[in-house]
Amino acid sequence: MIQTRPSETKSSIIEKLDDDILKIARKQGIKMEVEDLEEIAIVYKRLLQNRLPKLLIVLDDECESDAGFMEKMGDPQRQLLKKAEAFVVSSLSKRLETNFYIQRYKPIYPVAVFSDEFEALKWLQSIN
Repeated sequence: MIQTRPSETKSSIIEKLDDDILKIARKQGIKMEVEDLEEIAIVYKRLLQNRLPKLLIVLDDECESDAGFMEKMGDPQRQLLKKAEAFVVSSLSKRLETNFYIQRYKPIYPVAVFSDEFEALKWLQSIN
């Protein structure tokens, strides 16, 4: 497993865990905005040299997002930028919110929700 020094954006901390796996942990107390998605995408394109990432996204119970954030995440053009997503949540409310996102936007790549980061990582590693 490859680990590099984390990159930091206004809203998140991004770590390269493997050749094509990035861990994105949202900073506590930050409300995610649409612009944050572009900043994160720039970082993962740089870290992976434009290869499609498999994302391990860690959501804390207090993370929030503005009205257009989820819609932008589900945009069909943004879906072309990812190979897979594994969300790690620790509360029922975040699991429900994440499942709503999956059902509403129906990503074209594999996506799953986990309560354990290690299990999420194993799942991502199993995807080619």
